[in-house]
Order: sequence, then structure tokens, then C-alpha cells
Amino acid sequence: MDISNLKLPGQRPASDFNHIIGIQGEPNTGKTTAAVSWPNALLLDFDKKCPPGVQTIPFWEAKWVHEYLGTKAPLFANRKQALIKWLRDAGPNLPPDLTLILDSYTAVEHCYQEYVNQNRAVFTTTAGEYNQRAMYLDKFNYNIELFALLKSTPCPVVLTFHEQVARNEKGQPTGKFRTVVSGGQFKDVLEGCVGMMVRTLNEKGRYLLQVRSNDVFDAMIAPGYKIPLDVKHLDITDTTAFQALQKYKA
Repeated sequence: MDISNLKLPGQRPASDFNHIIGIQGEPNTGKTTAAVSWPNALLLDFDKKCPPGVQTIPFWEAKWVHEYLGTKAPLFANRKQALIKWLRDAGPNLPPDLTLILDSYTAVEHCYQEYVNQNRAVFTTTAGEYNQRAMYLDKFNYNIELFALLKSTPCPVVLTFHEQVARNEKGQPTGKFRTVVSGGQFKDVLEGCVGMMVRTLNEKGRYLLQVRSNDVFDAMIAPGYKIPLDVKHLDITDTTAFQALQKYKA
């Protein structure tokens, strides 16, 4: 049976690109440089570490955030809500051959905490107590909308993440490095929201892309890439992350 002839509402072949790719790594391992190597990169810039010449949206800049939201200092520059508004406004109309880069998700986390610090009353009970549960629920709902908007863009998306040592329920290090995500249910489901997760390394001045799991990192490679099992790292010092991965594109 050829189901391509059914002509059901919304029916179409799946796209051949992996929609959301995660790149995690420690500082100075080349996360941003790796991310912007994807074609036609447009960087949603929270970290202010973008290489020269890349087209950016300056979420790091309070003046621009105020202009975009129609607010002004000394009011708080609500960067986390500016991101949601931008994705609602511009996301559906992005060209499919563009690559949208969010650098970094970790900085968005910090912006959310900045919002909480500036709006403590929103999460304070009538008895005057801070309601951490309400804050985590609000953060969970924020992330649900954020990733729904990212997934709904017609172009590939690359997210960068800072990393930290994972800990068990007793707070003891497990030896794994995980993305920096704080609190709430979303921390446990975040990696399920991306279709691919790789890690940048700096080994004595050589920049590497880790593409296989080991004792410290859980890699996730999309089915569209046929990387041999014995290939653990891709050297991207003299090439780009995108080009290195494209060699193994099925």
C-alpha cells in the first residue's frame, strides 16, 4: 500500500534534517564556533560570545530588549519573555534554509532566574512565604512553550549548553557531565526534546566533537548520520562541526 496517495490533512514526507541539535561543553571548548558552522546561521545571542560576522539578535543588550518589548529602564529587561515573543513573531516565518542558533540555553536559564529575583512577589504566598513549587511550575510551563516554539520553526535549530558534573539524589558526583539545567520536572525531560546531542572538547589545542557515549557523557546521534562505532570523536580544529558531521550523513 502506498500511503503517500492518501492525501490526509497535513500529510507530507518528514524533513531530512534533524530539527534540534544540542551541543554541550565546558567553557572555551568551541561550542558557539561549532554551532555557527551550520549554514546561514542566525544566532539568538544571550552569551555575547559570537564570532565576528555572524548575524545575531542581541538578547544580551538591555536597550534592545526594552525597545522590542516596549519597556524602558529602570524597569527590568525581561530577556526570557523577549525570547518567547521573538519566536512567536518571527519563528513561523523563518526560511527553511536558515539555521537558528540559541546561544546559550544556559543563559536563558539565568535570565529566568533573573526574572524570579526581580519579581519575587509573584511567587510569594499570602502568608509572605516564598513558594518554590509555584516557581518551578512556572519555569516548567515556560520551557514547554519555548521548546514547542523552537520545534515549530521551519528550519533546523542548534542549542548550546554549558555543562556540569551530574549528581545523584544524595548530591554525590556520578562522573557524568550533563547540561546545566536547574530544578523541576523539565530537567529530566530536556534531553528528550532534542534529536541529537554532541559535546565539544579542547584537547591540548585540538578541538574535538564527541559523538559517542563514554563514562562521562551520553551522546545521542540522529538516525540520519551513519558514524562508524569505532569513531568516538571528530577533529574539528581544521574544519567545522557541520562539515565533519556531514561526512557521515546518510
